[in-house]
Amino acid sequence: MKLFSLTTNTTIVEIQWQAYPIGFFLLLLCLLTIFGNLSIIYVVVREIALHASTYYYIASLAFADFLIGLIVMPFGFMFGMTNDEYWLFSRHLKFLCDYWYSMNIFACTASIFALCTIGLERYTAISKPIEHPSLFISKRWYYWLLFIWISSAIIALLPIVLFGTVQETSRQLLNETSVTKSISLKECRFPNNLYYTLFISIVAFYSPLILMIYVYIKVYIAARKQAFALHSGYKQHSRAKSAKSHQLSSDFITVRIHHGKYQEPTQENGNVSWKS
Repeated sequence: MKLFSLTTNTTIVEIQWQAYPIGFFLLLLCLLTIFGNLSIIYVVVREIALHASTYYYIASLAFADFLIGLIVMPFGFMFGMTNDEYWLFSRHLKFLCDYWYSMNIFACTASIFALCTIGLERYTAISKPIEHPSLFISKRWYYWLLFIWISSAIIALLPIVLFGTVQETSRQLLNETSVTKSISLKECRFPNNLYYTLFISIVAFYSPLILMIYVYIKVYIAARKQAFALHSGYKQHSRAKSAKSHQLSSDFITVRIHHGKYQEPTQENGNVSWKS
């Protein structure tokens, strides 16, 4: 098998496939990624009880990871196994270079955005359980999914259209007479535009990372409060004051927790009682 440049018939080097056991492991990892995520999508589609915003976001994440396992990972493993960064296929298939890089950014960005959305949705479900079904992230879940996939497509396709993935380079080659010569070749590489690299790093990695850390810290704090309330049997709920009533001295009510029901404290004749 020969390794060609994208534009000429120059044979660069004989491909030396490395570490066959590692290759088998990587192939197995691809298959597990594909069939595992397909199983998640099948379960969400099949079970009517899972037709809710939470599981739609999980299915969206599974579909993004499915694309990674089906398209992105095989190409990446193939180039990694040859220990070379040049195009492995016929130069007539160089459109696959653009396709692979665009799908790489597209699927990975969609996966990261889906993780952020799941974190936000879970945080609102824990912190605002009453209002959660009517919130935008829960009630208008399809708009969130459209935003995830459209924004990921824009981020992925824009640099490919503007800059392309074919990058010119030079390499020292040894010909049949053992004479070294330098030739100009074109590699299949990700666009190395500094401004785009900085943009995609902030938008598709660092910002989601900071957001997910913040959200899951809040989820952890809220979960700790819930656990403490269940352990102690009491919990405070915030409530808004009525504009026509000034009888409430506090914005919080204390709720007594029982297994399967709760009771509110009421005061009659100076005595506190618990009313279901």
